[in-house]
Amino acid sequence: MKRSLAGGATIQTSISRARAATARAAARHTADAGRSTVRDTVRRDRVALGWARLTGGDPCYFCAMLAGRGAVYIGKDSARGEDPYHDGCGCIPVPVFSRGGAWTGRSREYAPLWKDSTEGYSGRETIRAFRRAYEARRKA
Repeated sequence: MKRSLAGGATIQTSISRARAATARAAARHTADAGRSTVRDTVRRDRVALGWARLTGGDPCYFCAMLAGRGAVYIGKDSARGEDPYHDGCGCIPVPVFSRGGAWTGRSREYAPLWKDSTEGYSGRETIRAFRRAYEARRKA
């Protein structure tokens, strides 16, 4: 609310924004319990190869970028980190039991967008380049 008021918004607008932000945060914390359950179960499942991110219907660039990498595979040489989620995020992890199952929802279309849009970039610039390409595509 303080930031909203400092930005020149009215009290009523600031209250509305604060309520919406609180609801998004509460939804994320609630969904995180289920997300953690899926990831923990997959880690213990001897047949599961990992999990993939299934995005909500209109994901942000960050979620599209993470979904475009396919499955997070389990193993001694694989990524074992958590898959981050943000307030208002509609993504969920889904178990992957075969290499062909690494692509969920629209994630297969995000992988080439990442490759094409980030060629020649490194570090944080790769993320910025993907964001520009993804947002341009959403507008088109």
